[in-house]
Formats: sequence, structure tokens, C-alpha cells
Amino acid sequence: EFSVTVRDQFDSRGDARFAYRMYLRRSDRIEPSFTLTLPADALTVNRGGEAKLKITAERLHGFAGAIRLTAQGLPEGVTAEEVEIADKKSDATMVFKAAADARVDKHRLTIVGHAEWEDRQLETTATTAATTLGDPAMDRLWLAVAMPTPFQVIGDFETKYAARGSTYVRHFRLERGDYAGPLTVRLAERQVRHLQGISGPTISVPADASEFDYPIHLPPWMEIGRTSRTCVMAVGTVKDEQGRDHTVSYTSHAQNDQIIVLVDPGQLAVRLQRTSILAAPGDQVLLPIQVERGQELAGPVRVELLVPPHIAGLTSPTIELASGESATQLSLTFDARKCGPFNQPLIVRATGSRDGLPYTAEAELEIVD
Repeated sequence: EFSVTVRDQFDSRGDARFAYRMYLRRSDRIEPSFTLTLPADALTVNRGGEAKLKITAERLHGFAGAIRLTAQGLPEGVTAEEVEIADKKSDATMVFKAAADARVDKHRLTIVGHAEWEDRQLETTATTAATTLGDPAMDRLWLAVAMPTPFQVIGDFETKYAARGSTYVRHFRLERGDYAGPLTVRLAERQVRHLQGISGPTISVPADASEFDYPIHLPPWMEIGRTSRTCVMAVGTVKDEQGRDHTVSYTSHAQNDQIIVLVDPGQLAVRLQRTSILAAPGDQVLLPIQVERGQELAGPVRVELLVPPHIAGLTSPTIELASGESATQLSLTFDARKCGPFNQPLIVRATGSRDGLPYTAEAELEIVD
């Protein structure tokens, strides 16, 4: 007789209510083998450049031999030499090289591993690991041949203080290479650190510009003392020999090219006399508000209630506080027929300016119905 104990890593995922399936195989029928795993399901190689791909092997049931790796389905103009995972080693790196005139396109490849063990020939196709439960393992690699990006965005290393709620401006230079067209610049899709709510616009850089300024807005609720690191991305359009347009982009995560700020306390605050009010269908509610300015913000301030689109039946006009004014009342009008649902806090936002750039403060308001 045999007994089997099944245990999950987490107590919350295993008890008598769970069902388990167990497979048994005779040990004398288990043959040595291996599996191959790709780090991603796609790889990009620039024309005239190269890209590396690390393939990992898992050796099963005592297999310890060498594994030869080949790429099948390579397009014209792209090469990848056969590599070998040596005896008892677990990985090897394939190098894909694209000719300067390789066609810009995407291609479906397979990475196949070949090995010999005793008198047997073993063959396995590399797969990408499933990212979520239930995802199938994919046995193909998408290879994209891309146009190289001719331009670069260059910054000088600097670390500055910036108050939360303020707008900070960073200066960059452009190294255009042979690119003479316009560019658009926005926040990079991949960042080196959590943005913590930092936002930035999409700006246009003219074709004759060799430098530009990029503004970022720090939300008024950022953690004070945090070192914020933000990266930008420049996007342009280049043509190939056939006159086809291709979108190219440049992003740098190097420290010199980051927008690095140390978060300081804000110079603007909005105080609510009440942080929650009772919904009053068919009626109007006045909410006293106090706006506090620092020495750097002596100008007018706009106060508004931000109502999400899914909340119906609530209106509130924007208030303009003149320079020197600090007290006001925000009017909230509730529709008599339908208002709500009030399933999230609303935001009361105060917006001033410094050097012509927005400066904000926020406070949460709960509507109870």
C-alpha cells in the first residue's frame, strides 16, 4: 500500500473541497529528454544590426548531453548561426543578424533543439512560457526586421527639487543623424520606475529644431521625499528604398537622459469645510472652501469639481478666485430625477499657475446617497 500527500504552497488554495488529478508512470519507461524555453515570443532586429536571444534548456530524467539549436524559417537577409548548449549546461544565446537591405517585415520562426542520447535522436521545439494560468505554450517566435532609429534624445545629468502639484520642465538636445523630419515626444511606454501619477503631454518638435523642453506635471498627492525618474520617447517617420513609411522611436533609460526630481511639499492647498455631503436630489448644496497659496503663487486660482462621466445628475460651476481671494463656496446641484451612482470619491481641484505653467492641489469629497 502507498499513501500520497498533496500540499499547495499556500494554505488558502488547498483543502477537502479541491480536486486533484495524479498520473503514475513506471520508472523504467521514462526516457531522458529536454525542453527549451524562449524568454519572449517576439524579437526585433534592426537592419544592419543584430539581436540576441537566450534559450534555456531543462534537462529531464537524467539527460546531460549537448543540444544543438537551429532557427528555422529565417527570411532572406537574416542569419542566425547554429549554437550549442554544452553538456550539463542550461542555456545558450543565438545571435540574429540582419543585412542592411533586409526587407522590413515580421516573420514566424521556430527554434529547434537536436541532441543525441545513447542510440536515440532527440528533437524539441522551443516554446514561450505561459504568462497566466490557462495560457497555451507557444512554439513559435515572431521576428521583426525594423528600420534603425537615426536620431537620439540627449540630456545632461541633473537632479532638481520640484514641488508636488507643480509643472517641471526638462531641457533635451537632439542628435538627428541623417534624419531631417519633425518628431513627436511623449512619456516613454517603458519606464525605469513607477511614475506615481506623473503625466506629460505629446509635443511636436519641428524639423529644424535641435533641442526642446519637455514639461511633466507632478500630481499633488505624490510622496514627499521620493526620487522620481521619468523617461521620454521620441517618435519619427523614415522611408525605405521603396518609399514606404516606417515609424521609428527612441527611448533612453540612461541616468543622464532621465527627468530626475526630488519631490517637495506643494505651494497650493485646497481645504474643504466638509469632506462628505449628503446627496440632495432636486436641491443645491453649498460647500465652503478655503484655498491656501504659498509665496510663489500670488495669482488667480480656478476651483472646479471633477465629476466622472458615469455619475449623472450632478453639476457644479467652475469658480475663479482672484489674486488675494482665498475663501469661496462650491455649488453642487443635484438633478431631481436621476443622480449617481456615487460609488467613488469626487475630486475638488484648485489650479493656479507659476511662470505660466499649471500648479494644482486636490481634495477628495464623498457624496453619500
